[in-house]
Order: sequence, then C-alpha cells, then structure tokens
Amino acid sequence: MLLECTICFLLIYLSGSAAISVSEDAFVFRLLSVGLIGLCVIYEFRYVRSAKAMKKALFIMIGCAGYLALEFLLYRKTIFGFSLRILWILAFVLLLISKKVDINCFLKRIYQIIIFIAALSLIMFFFVNILKIDLPYDYVAHGNDLTFYRRYVGFFYAAGIYLRSFPILGIKIFRLQSMFWEPGVYAVYLIFALYYFIFFKEKKQKTHMMILLLSILLTFSTTGICIGIGLFTVYLIENIKMNKRSKIMLVLPLGIATFCGIYIVWTIKRLSSSHVNGSYYLRMRDFTDGIKLIQQRPVFGWGYKNYEVFEMAQNLGRGSSNGLITLGYTMGIFGLLIALYPFIISIWRCRKKERFREIAFSAVFILTNMTEPIILMPFMIFLIVYQYKKCTVLKAGKNVKYAE
Repeated sequence: MLLECTICFLLIYLSGSAAISVSEDAFVFRLLSVGLIGLCVIYEFRYVRSAKAMKKALFIMIGCAGYLALEFLLYRKTIFGFSLRILWILAFVLLLISKKVDINCFLKRIYQIIIFIAALSLIMFFFVNILKIDLPYDYVAHGNDLTFYRRYVGFFYAAGIYLRSFPILGIKIFRLQSMFWEPGVYAVYLIFALYYFIFFKEKKQKTHMMILLLSILLTFSTTGICIGIGLFTVYLIENIKMNKRSKIMLVLPLGIATFCGIYIVWTIKRLSSSHVNGSYYLRMRDFTDGIKLIQQRPVFGWGYKNYEVFEMAQNLGRGSSNGLITLGYTMGIFGLLIALYPFIISIWRCRKKERFREIAFSAVFILTNMTEPIILMPFMIFLIVYQYKKCTVLKAGKNVKYAE
C-alpha cells in the first residue's frame, strides 16, 4: 500500500504542483521523475514478476523507440523531454500490464490522496481567507511575468493574480489552488476525484462529496464548475430513491436545470473575459491558432514541445492553454490518435450498462485537457495507459471491476 500511495502521490505532484513549476532548477523534477520510474519497476518485479507481461512490454518498448526516432528528426531541441515521457509510458505499462494487477487499485489511491489534499487545503483556505490568521509564509516567483505566490508552510499557495473581491460581503479571497500552480489545474484533480466518487465508490461518504464540491467552487474554475454541475446531476439521478418511471420523469427538469446552470457560468465567464488578453479571448485564440498549425502539418506535427511556432503564430508571448490542441500541433493527428484511441474504443467494447460511465470518463478526460496544458504530464499519461489496459481487458471478453 505504501508503495502504491507513493507512486500515486508522485503522479500528482509531478503533474502540476507549484513547487515543481516555480523551481528554476530542473534537477528536482528530473530526480523525482527517475524516482517515479524506479518505483514502477520495483512494483513490477517485487509484486508481479510476469514473464508474459515483460514480453508485451518489450514490444511496446520497440514501438516507443521508433516514435522517439521520428520525433528526433522532427524537432531535436526537446528530445530529452520526450525521452522522459517515453520512459514514463514504459514504467506505467510495467505497472499495469500484468493480469495479476487490479488496475483500479491505483485509481483508488489517487482518489484517497486527492481527498486528503482537498481536506487539508480547505482548512488552510479557511485560516488564510476567512479567519485571516497571520500564518508564516514566504514569496516565490514563477515565469517570465514574475507571478508571485505566497507559500504557506511549504504546501499551500496563494497568488495575487488569483485574488477575488466580493464587495457585497466586504471580503477579498484568494482562489483555491492548494499546492498547484493555478486553480484550474487543481480543479482537474478534483473533477477526476468527483468522477471516481460517483462511478466507483460503493460506500459514498457525504463529507467527501461536500469537500470536493466546495473545493471545486472555491477554485472559481469555469471548466471545473461546469463539469462539476454535470457530474453532480448524474449523482442526484443515480442516488434519488424512486421507481424507474419517476426517475425518467425527473431527468428532463434536472437536465434543463443543469444546462441552465452551465450556460450561466459559461456566459458570465465569456462576458467578463472576452476583451483582448482576457481568459476567454485567449482560450479561443489558443484553439483557432492551434488548429491552423495542425492544418499546416497534420500528420506528425511540428515536433514535441515545439512551442516556438505557436508563439510566432499567436504573437502574444505565451504558450497554449489547450492541452489537446497543443498535442495536435506538436505531434500531429498521429499523436492525438495515440492519446484518444483507448477512450473511444473502451466505449465501443464495454457492456451497454457500463457505456454511460465510459462516455463520462472520456468526456472528463477530453474537456479537462482542453483547458489545461497537462496532457503530457505523468498523471494524464498514466490515465492513457490505464485506458489502454482497460481496452485489452474488455477485448478478452472480461468485465472491468467498476466498484471498490
């Protein structure tokens, strides 16, 4: 259990923590990345030791080596970073490829870690924003624009650019970002935890639901709140105790209410940030400018992490916030197919009664990666490998265990 928890914590920590993002020295990131890979290898050889799994992993390794050679020809500047991603893929394949491994046990550990982080972060948020307790903190800077973070007790971050005013209440609060580099990234993990809570947990503690929903709300993330509204509606429909006919009659008003809620949140965001350099304006530019680059080199793209072409095309001195579009213009339709293929196929192969939860999982993966640039971070790569493993289980005619 300890080894599983350590692996899952590193998956999260290396995929958006402010401590890694604001570090000027990449040594810590590389050291922890190697540690993550090493722990995955230890897990395979200590707990599994499957010869068949190793043979399958060898074939995957050969394919990855070929793709690495292709990327070397396309864009050599970032070949080290791409090599690290290849190693992550192979490590996660080793972690999940054996038939002896319960593929959902790692999702359970990830959920437990996110719940712990969320509960601790809400306590810190209450101390900092509501009680205004003068906790010790230091300042750290991030990026060329020198965004300054307050770092409380080395864990809880709050940035001045995420300070929100509420004149009616007479207060100012920092958007909740926990240990992550921005609130939107934190919202991604909260959404995946909420999905797990709704579709996997048999014993649903209401306190967990309250922690997740409140945390999502306090991030003020438009995408997080909209997806959260949708998932919460699903939760209500599934858990309201009434006969089937009454439930069907309830779906329509709840669906309308959900649509209206999402529309209102999205409209507020659009109206408040459609100006030049506003969040909505920039996200639309990220999409349209990225699509133009994909059209120019549709098959293999411009090369892994070749952000220069995007910065030149947009001419705003920034990278894209859209992870899927970034994957598309850097690694082409070929790269997009590799990432999205298992999410499409799992919907096709699963049993009819499990189809909705697969559609929901695929939708959450796609929507979150269209708003945050973390698709090539360990957490998302792990989810892609996890989904490939699920597809092989379904192909063999076996059922995937969807409950703890």
